[in-house]
Amino acid sequence: MSKWILLVSALLFSATLNADDELDPYELKILQAQQALGEPIERVVVINLDGGHQSFDELDSEEVVIYFFASWCSPCFSSLKNIESLKESFQFNTRFLAVALDDDIDAVKAMLDRANFSGEAWLAIDGGELLQNRSFANGYTSLPYAIRLDKHTRIVENSFEVSSVKQWKEILVDGSTFQDMSKF
Repeated sequence: MSKWILLVSALLFSATLNADDELDPYELKILQAQQALGEPIERVVVINLDGGHQSFDELDSEEVVIYFFASWCSPCFSSLKNIESLKESFQFNTRFLAVALDDDIDAVKAMLDRANFSGEAWLAIDGGELLQNRSFANGYTSLPYAIRLDKHTRIVENSFEVSSVKQWKEILVDGSTFQDMSKF
């Protein structure tokens, strides 16, 4: 259904353009990245923090929220601290996975240690390139960024707005969608 919404949105957007107008290249890239919604997550090389190989295929058969971050991202640090504090008080009803789009595993480990984050974390090899290529429906190439996968590893929604403890509780404990969560 989200593909239909995206298609209708794209058609309505393109219908508002005059015959002489063209999409700005930036807007076109955003629209192209959003086409990943409803599709299986892009299979890329990921490792755990011990250097062992992981695969997004391991996430098949369960709903997962993936939080993309980087060691240099200050808002990411705050969110990871919020997630860890929430985990100490509540049991998550949705699997949570933090994925670093970073090229420096030592910097990622140091950041997670400073945030006291003890949850599951992977590192995407060539993470900077993945961010610049607008992978995972991240049309704005921004961090922090979160997606939800369905039980077939399809990206069903995305958000740049999840950060507070209240929002993370709504998503991970209460089962809210990104669209239904509080704005603050």
